[in-house]
Amino acid sequence: MQIDVIEGSDGLAGFERNWRAVYDADPEAQFFLSWTWIAKFLSVQSGQFLALAARPDSSQDYVAFFPIGLGTTALEKGGFVTEVYMASAGAADYTGFICRPEFEDEAIPAFARTIASMRWANLHIEDVVASDRRFDLFFRAFPKTAHRTSRVDRTSPVDGVDSGLAPRIELPADWPTYLATKVSANTRHNIRRSLQEVEGDDRYRITHATRETIDRDVATLTDLWARQWRERKGERTDFMARFFGTVLHHCFEDDALFLPVLWHDDLPIAALALIVDHQQNSFLYFIGGRDTAHGGLRAGLVLHAHSIRNAIENGIATYDLLQGNERYKHSLGAEHRPLRNITVSTKSLGILAECLDIRCLPRAVDIALRQHRAGRLAQAERGYRQILAIAPHHTIAVEGYGRLLGERGNRAAADKLIKARQAHQR
Repeated sequence: MQIDVIEGSDGLAGFERNWRAVYDADPEAQFFLSWTWIAKFLSVQSGQFLALAARPDSSQDYVAFFPIGLGTTALEKGGFVTEVYMASAGAADYTGFICRPEFEDEAIPAFARTIASMRWANLHIEDVVASDRRFDLFFRAFPKTAHRTSRVDRTSPVDGVDSGLAPRIELPADWPTYLATKVSANTRHNIRRSLQEVEGDDRYRITHATRETIDRDVATLTDLWARQWRERKGERTDFMARFFGTVLHHCFEDDALFLPVLWHDDLPIAALALIVDHQQNSFLYFIGGRDTAHGGLRAGLVLHAHSIRNAIENGIATYDLLQGNERYKHSLGAEHRPLRNITVSTKSLGILAECLDIRCLPRAVDIALRQHRAGRLAQAERGYRQILAIAPHHTIAVEGYGRLLGERGNRAAADKLIKARQAHQR
């Protein structure tokens, strides 16, 4: 199996048709690995993105894709290590890879071997959704003789919510059955009463985003969300709201968005964004927002009940509440699905040259230069030396290290270093 490495959004741009074909053929594919999500995520992210692409040989289309990200961590004593992440982790609730099922026995181990052969310190397997079989195929490439593994606890110390659990509701064939079998008597009473309160009062109405209202409705939702979460999210709030807005517009254009807004007269008091995952026949509860000043009515319950009923009426199989085991999700009838969160660490951390991927050199050089300018000479020197162990004639690193040696009075070593680089350039 041939593995090619596609770098950045520009490199991936020509693979939309092939990516969509693999996604459509994969029974385990999920929305956060769709072209709709990946392409839009890449348009706003600033990190080092790679897509591993597998094909039987260079004459054939790719049969699997694995999007990952690379990060560069500066160590306290100087030097750097590469961290490998699942692409869009932190923004997407689920991560993983897509693969045509008839090729998974070859493609998935090939992905793992490719990652294992790279230079890194930690591989962060975050929020991965994959069958046991696929996960085992991947994990065999990381033997205990060369790697350490540890499970990651995703429980928040603030509110006790476990983001390593993903609640979802397997929907029955009709709304009465849902009410009778999925929720408690108390929740059933609250749903009926709240819906009757809205549907029996002309001052209330629920609208669904259309081409004519999508701009207004997305702006309404992100504004409600930002007002509700600003105190907790802080300075990240506005960036996150813009990101959500961009993604929701893109989903709408791909016929993958259900966005109900609850109004009281002309005042929007709550809104939900549900991504329509056509591959898994699911509604995914992406974000919601409500006007906390509007008391009395259980606006969130109304919109979730309205959306669940709409999903059932349209033959949707699953109402997925994504990460986090908040109590209200359980009250709606959700059962928790564990996500895979594991960190794999290399045992060669003491040899820094083996822990820094060459694609991360620009970031490492930038950090070393800033350490140098800040007078953190010991850290800068260790960083320069590590970079030059990987790329001995890196122009900026050679010049920076040469200046540092000169500042320390070791002019002979500085001149020797720079002359070696100049000889290499001839």
